[in-house]
Amino acid sequence: MGKLTNKNILITGGNSGIGLATAQEFVEREGARVAICGLNERTLQAAKGTLGAESLAVRADVSKIADLDAMFVTIKREFGHLDGLFVNAGYSEFLPFEEVTEQSFDKVIGSNFKGAYFTPFKRPCRCQAGLVCRHHCVRWRAPKGGRRPRPSRAARPQSSISRESSVPNSSAAEFA
Repeated sequence: MGKLTNKNILITGGNSGIGLATAQEFVEREGARVAICGLNERTLQAAKGTLGAESLAVRADVSKIADLDAMFVTIKREFGHLDGLFVNAGYSEFLPFEEVTEQSFDKVIGSNFKGAYFTPFKRPCRCQAGLVCRHHCVRWRAPKGGRRPRPSRAARPQSSISRESSVPNSSAAEFA
């Protein structure tokens, strides 16, 4: 029996990359039942096939509050409640600084900040003790002909795990 046996976990961005690998680990080694969300219906269904019949795949854009609301209605109907949440969905555009448009900036911020901020607030049954984990990664390119700036400590990839609190993901508290 794994640490997550009989636990319902949502993994945003769970249809590929780190999200899918985490979902597979949670299902196969830890015994969890997972719900995943993403934008691409084809990769969502492929991931669901990999994760098994007990899993749930929902098409949702985490940068859109209406999509979050609809996703959590579906999860509540299918799972009843969530025991944990892995906020993993993200978006990057690999452009030189001077080519970044307001539209591309808004898309990156919508997924990487707005989605990460609102997802824990929108989840059903917030009163249940649960695990909230956020995975963040910041990437950029140097301007044409310029040097790549050195990232500050705050801009380096990071993950944090915390117990549910009044402020989701309050500092990088250790999960005990």
